[in-house]
Amino acid sequence: MTSDAELLYAWRDGNARAGEELFARYYPLIDRFFSNKVSEDPGDLIQKTLEACVQGRDRIDEGRSFRSYLFAIAYNVLRRYLRERYQCREQELSSRSIHDIAPGPSTLMAESEQTRLLALALRRLPLKLQVVLELRYWEDMSSPEIESMLGTNASTVRTLLRRGRKQLSEVLGEVNARPEILEDTVSNLDAWVEKLRAELRKKESG
Repeated sequence: MTSDAELLYAWRDGNARAGEELFARYYPLIDRFFSNKVSEDPGDLIQKTLEACVQGRDRIDEGRSFRSYLFAIAYNVLRRYLRERYQCREQELSSRSIHDIAPGPSTLMAESEQTRLLALALRRLPLKLQVVLELRYWEDMSSPEIESMLGTNASTVRTLLRRGRKQLSEVLGEVNARPEILEDTVSNLDAWVEKLRAELRKKESG
């Protein structure tokens, strides 16, 4: 399969089909990024993300992954949307959850009770922690990619991941769920994160 870098270079050289292939490759991932954070069709946010990518394609630093660049744009689009739609200040986005800022069901659908519980709990984390956990566990993004996406350093990413996992376990204990389901989800968190990721990808391919 042609690498992201190869497609990006070809796109920059005027190969429109290479750009289309990049977008086709990443559209489902960007859709998934927005789906557990908004209560309406994320199509407009996806479109704004792709448009910003087109405008900035020649400014992607050499050696930076296209994926981290694209998710950085998506994160900025999301924050701008939340500020404008819900009259939030930027500092609120660091400490408040999607559940608090934009109450309402997400557009993300999961099959099993455990994975629905996990998706619900993620929405109750501070936004940055939710984003970091989802990128790490749903998208298999490496720490360097997350560092690049957030514009931070390795130590900060490790701290965010550790804090996010701790708060996720705490939130799972607070949401309404049958005791046996809750115990199984908390004790097998990694397995349920993997199952949720598999369910989402199955839904996309189906």
